[in-house]
Amino acid sequence: MKYGERLKYVRELRGLKQNQLSEFAGVAQGLISQLENSDTAGGSKYTAQIAAAMNISPTWLATGSGPMEPVVYQTTDAQIIEAMKIMENLDGQFKEFAIKSLVGLADLSTGGKNGTDGHNG
Repeated sequence: MKYGERLKYVRELRGLKQNQLSEFAGVAQGLISQLENSDTAGGSKYTAQIAAAMNISPTWLATGSGPMEPVVYQTTDAQIIEAMKIMENLDGQFKEFAIKSLVGLADLSTGGKNGTDGHNG
């Protein structure tokens, strides 16, 4: 399935008309039409916006790989929620360092049984 076919498939699955999707995504309706009808569209700089408007994975929309629905982790642990809020607001290299540190800590605590090889970059 091509990019435009995936876009149209999900738009119709969500019961949206092109103008509704364009409004939700903050793009022109003509862009939605162009992307859906193009045989050569392989993505768009608006892919993330369009995917977010339909609650689908931008990677799936752009490439067709991975799950269509985004993988979402939920927790009610207040400490984890607060830590994630802090990490979410970190700048690039600091966020990357925090994530690698957490993965490394998890590997240490489980003897590397978290699906990583212990080498995080």
